[in-house]
Amino acid sequence: MGMYDTFTGECPKCGAAFEAQTKMFDCCLHDFRLGDKVADDNYSWKYVLPDPCGKCRTPIVVTVVNGIVHAFDSYDETIHSGLPCPDGNRRAALCRVIKEMAEEDLKGC
Repeated sequence: MGMYDTFTGECPKCGAAFEAQTKMFDCCLHDFRLGDKVADDNYSWKYVLPDPCGKCRTPIVVTVVNGIVHAFDSYDETIHSGLPCPDGNRRAALCRVIKEMAEEDLKGC
């Protein structure tokens, strides 16, 4: 059984509570919320959570600025932000979720 750190917050679109595990840090069972320090002061990036919101299926992105959890954004709000998104696997997961959402939307057409 592995240990993970967890991001806990609210979906930026519908406000539903979420928890998302990550192995991006020391994996010491930390629970990271808005305003928590997660890294060195010169560390700023975007992290796409592996799963979308359980209620509205919005892909959620964690924004870390100067080592602090700054925001939980929807993917649409972060496309042109300029901060790096270092994890290619997360981008692949995000693309899968967006494809699923589009397919669901097209079912009614």
